[in-house]
Amino acid sequence: MDGVVDEVPLPAVVERAVAWHATVNDAELALALHHAFHQRSDALSPTLRERLQRAQDIRAVDYPVFRPSVRRGRMRACCGPHVR
Repeated sequence: MDGVVDEVPLPAVVERAVAWHATVNDAELALALHHAFHQRSDALSPTLRERLQRAQDIRAVDYPVFRPSVRRGRMRACCGPHVR
């Protein structure tokens, strides 16, 4: 292998999965840190505060739509394209 890297084209679903994963991750982070964000935001780093602020705009109807898609994407990456 000695430093050889082959680039391969990825299906479009990979880009969507990255966005879905970010949405799910941010929504869960906002839920976990809800109290800290609203009561002690000054104790959070600016980067984390910005991320939590963006997560406030995730609509509840979007979240359940993305979560199964992220799970399927992980399963396909692990087990192959036959996973539904």
